[in-house]
Amino acid sequence: MHCDGAAVRACEGPVRRCEGPIAPSHRTVAPSHRTHAPSHPRTLAQYVVLLTLVVCTPATPALGQDIDPESGTRDSGLGIRDSGLAIQTPDAKVLREAGAAAARAGEAKAAFVAALRRLAEGLPGARGDEGPRIRTAVAEMRAALKQWDDALGGFRATLAAVGGSADVRVALGTAYLDRGLTSEAIDQFRQAVALAPRWGEASLLLALAYQAQDKRQQSARALTTAARATPDSPAIAYANVQQAVATGDESEITRTLLAFRGRYDRGAPPTASATPSTPFLRLGLLRETPGAAPVYVPARYADGFRLVHAGRYDEAAATLQQAIERDPLAATDETLDERVHAAAAMREGSLTGAIARLERAVAQRPDATELRRMLAMAYAGDERYGQSLEQLSAAIQRDGRDERSRLTSVEILIASGQTDAAERVLVETIALLPESGQAYYRLARLYQAQSRIREAIAAFTSSAERPVLVGRDSLYETIAALRVSEGEFGDAIAASRVELEVNPNNAAAHRRLGDLYAQDGRLGESLAEFAAALFIDPRDADTHASRAQTLLRMSRFADAVAAARTAVTLRPSHEAAHYALGTALLRTGKTDEGLATLQKFEQLQAAARARRDAEWQLKLLKEQAVEQVARQDYRAAADLLRRAVAYAPPDGSVHLAAGALLIKAGEYEDAIPLLQEAVAREALEAHRYLAEAYAALHRDDESRAHQAAYDAVKGARLRRGVAIQ
Repeated sequence: MHCDGAAVRACEGPVRRCEGPIAPSHRTVAPSHRTHAPSHPRTLAQYVVLLTLVVCTPATPALGQDIDPESGTRDSGLGIRDSGLAIQTPDAKVLREAGAAAARAGEAKAAFVAALRRLAEGLPGARGDEGPRIRTAVAEMRAALKQWDDALGGFRATLAAVGGSADVRVALGTAYLDRGLTSEAIDQFRQAVALAPRWGEASLLLALAYQAQDKRQQSARALTTAARATPDSPAIAYANVQQAVATGDESEITRTLLAFRGRYDRGAPPTASATPSTPFLRLGLLRETPGAAPVYVPARYADGFRLVHAGRYDEAAATLQQAIERDPLAATDETLDERVHAAAAMREGSLTGAIARLERAVAQRPDATELRRMLAMAYAGDERYGQSLEQLSAAIQRDGRDERSRLTSVEILIASGQTDAAERVLVETIALLPESGQAYYRLARLYQAQSRIREAIAAFTSSAERPVLVGRDSLYETIAALRVSEGEFGDAIAASRVELEVNPNNAAAHRRLGDLYAQDGRLGESLAEFAAALFIDPRDADTHASRAQTLLRMSRFADAVAAARTAVTLRPSHEAAHYALGTALLRTGKTDEGLATLQKFEQLQAAARARRDAEWQLKLLKEQAVEQVARQDYRAAADLLRRAVAYAPPDGSVHLAAGALLIKAGEYEDAIPLLQEAVAREALEAHRYLAEAYAALHRDDESRAHQAAYDAVKGARLRRGVAIQ
């Protein structure tokens, strides 16, 4: 997909700031006897702030007491309770300077991420006038890096005034790691571990830093030290699982998963106030959001974004600047003024003015490929797809490596049903621009829609090897699902493991991997993944139900009853949970309750079967209608879709399609009621066909009214930046 603002904004890692001087009123309390694990910070930036608070808090807690850096109560999750650290007490001036330096570092990082987001939003060139904005974005990235380095220098100086204790070393190391200064971070973490060997999280951070440098042996040793120091940390325990996965040693993967299960597979019912959390630590500038579609960048920017992912931000900014200088979208030539004015007209929904302006500009400068691409988008917005494709073809003839024009032509070809031509363009694009992740991804989706699963898997896998700004976890989720559809459970497990490497705080991914382990007969490993999922989201009914089914297979019937009851409580309509609960109750001798529960399961199953039957009938009728359209028997196709209305969702899409086909068949009177119903169901594209039907029937006033309504729909689409419908 093209990178839109919402997609990237949703994936920004949060940055907590240390707001001014730290008040000396933080309280210490006696430790609570909780059975659940402490919640760990989700980003390195939060470690910096939390550790700054620890370093700068005047009151030194007694060993074993819990501190929350915001409320002054409960546990911070940093493993400080039993670390053996001697917290120092700096003077008020150092407190203020440390807080201010931490705040400046956080603000500089936030500015860098925001500039990176603006760059990513502009690169697809959806409007055609984004050149000045992407230039500004890279300049802002470079300025933010300078501010970040200055703030980091101030942070380093203020922490030096506190002394060289382990907590100071970790605070500085996390700040270095956040900035991508991995070697400097390793040096600080190693000193921290030497000073406080019982502080497991210091060793965990050292392991992560070694992983960033692909030093697996050193990382494994650091994780061993971390686990020995803090054996009750789920973050450390699951990091050991991920370390084993990285080695590919199945016996070690099994050992670490079973160890995780042995310590954390408790399955206690969640409290009413339980909320999702992020217990597992990962490196990365941007946070992955489960379910977000992959966001790619143009091929010419691939090297720059690889450097971003590697944490080499200064080199990344320089490389991205070089790419901008070669990008026609960012050209500051005589076409810029025309592009800016035409884009402004399209933002206002004024297609006629934009098209007229662009046609004049193209006539004057026929070799300006960006002008032709903008004119093609304007034609597409006006549903003049043939003319749009002509302009895109002309742009590609002048610049065969024009990736944006190629991908736009693919969308128009697919929208107009020319899938074979779209496939040819995508294959050509990949041959010319092998770094185009978007081309691979679009080809994979095309193959998937055509049930060409093997080819889809190969194309999705190739797209994952290109820079993906965000959304890699959902990409591997798709690959795993396709592997399952082919019965390739081992490969599906491998893809799911990569998904969790990308985003270890994706509860649904842990649950899906647990289900795969169960299908593969690896029941102990499945329980480990369910335990990890419940650390993240203790109120996920699907995970509790999956856990109940695994426990059933292990003949742990009482535990299965408890897990299934939790799932049913969380979601009373959960079929699998009712089946597991009923079966487990029967096996524990509770016959009456078990039979009643299974009866409820049968009722839920019957309702679900009816829904699936309706979906199947709808799918079958649509496929038959497509066959009739291929034969140009539009009346027969419309009749099939009229039958499909009984099974259709309430969005009016089937009414719209049936009416449109009747228009093609010349059956205007029959089309009008279907199209009116489509409009009533908010399928507003129907206005277009109603205008055509009324015009054919010489009902001109009604035709003009619907044409005006449809022009408003097109204008709204343009203002949203959606040209192709």
